[in-house]
Amino acid sequence: MRLRVPDQSRRLTGRLCHVLAAIIALAGVTLDRAPAADMEFRWVSLGADGRCGRVPCPRVLEAVGAISHDTPAEFRRFVEREGNEPGARRAVLLHSPGGDLAASMRLGIEFRRLGMIVYVGRFVNAQTLEAHGLLTRGRTAKKEREQWGDAHPVNGICYSACVFTFMGGVKRMVPQTSRLGVHRPTLIEETFFGIPLFDRKKPGGWDINRIGDLERTYLRFMGANPQLVALAHSVEPTTIRVLSPRELKRFRLVTR
Repeated sequence: MRLRVPDQSRRLTGRLCHVLAAIIALAGVTLDRAPAADMEFRWVSLGADGRCGRVPCPRVLEAVGAISHDTPAEFRRFVEREGNEPGARRAVLLHSPGGDLAASMRLGIEFRRLGMIVYVGRFVNAQTLEAHGLLTRGRTAKKEREQWGDAHPVNGICYSACVFTFMGGVKRMVPQTSRLGVHRPTLIEETFFGIPLFDRKKPGGWDINRIGDLERTYLRFMGANPQLVALAHSVEPTTIRVLSPRELKRFRLVTR
C-alpha cells in the first residue's frame, strides 16, 4: 500500500471531511444526472498553488462513473501510480449510478483496506456553478476560479451497486443534498472470490438467494444492517429507492 497520510495530517483529514460534508450540504446544487462512462479517479487540490504555505494544499480523491469489472484493478493501478501524491488525504468523494455488484464489493474492500473516508459528492468547476446560478458573473466568479479552480464540492449520487462501494469507507457520510438509493441487482459477475452466483438450471440463471446471502455477509462485514438486502430486493431494477436520512441511520450506512 503506497497511499499514505503523514501522521501530522491524520487529524486534519477528519476535520477536512466534516468541512467538505458541510459545504456539500449547503451547496444547494441539483446536478443529479448520472455519469455513463466507467469510473475514473483523480486527486483534487483544495486550494490553488501557494495558498497553503510551505506544505502542499490538501488533496482528496474523486471517484466518478459507473463501476465495471475492471474498476477495482484500475483503482489499484491508480494507487500504485499516484498514491504518493503530495498533500493526499484518505478521503474520497463518490459519485456513481452503480454498475457490477461484485466489482463494487471488491472496490469497497479496497477502500476499507486503505482506511478511506467516503462520502457521496463530487467536484465541479466555477463555470458549472455559474451556469447553475450559484456564482454570479464577473468579479465573484473570477475570484472563485482563481482560488479554487475545479475544487468546488457539490452533491452527488450513489445508486444501486455503488452502495456496496460506499460501504467500504471506515467513515461514511451522505450530505443533505446528496442521494443514496437501492434496487434489486441486475448486473453481477458469475463468481465472487470463487463463490458461484450463476446457476444455469435456474430460470434467468442468477441465483438470487445466493446473491442475497453474499450481500448480507458483505454488509455485516462492513458494519451495516443486512436487512437492507430485503428492502433492495423489493425494488424493481428499473427504479431507484432513495433512502431517507432515518433509513441511512437505521441500516447503519452512515457513520455521521
